[in-house]
Amino acid sequence: MGCLQTDVAPHFNNLIEEIHMSILDKVIAAVTPPESEEARREAREKLRRLRPLVIGCRWCWNITCTLRRRFAAVKAANNAGAQAAAQKKLRSS
Repeated sequence: MGCLQTDVAPHFNNLIEEIHMSILDKVIAAVTPPESEEARREAREKLRRLRPLVIGCRWCWNITCTLRRRFAAVKAANNAGAQAAAQKKLRSS
């Protein structure tokens, strides 16, 4: 996802993959035509409830990547001016 790798990143990536696989399994189960209209309605409702979880995970991942990049920029700054600018950008996160 274009994010810097750290010791925690592989574990976080595994967690995200497990969540996505779990969600994928639920999506497949939800869109597979059940036996009755009631079962289809329940499946659509379950899928609707999962949507905020997916959006929340994506939002957290994006924030994490942004912070990692900004901390790396502060660390990589080669002079005081560049470091101050990177710190200012980090504080605005």
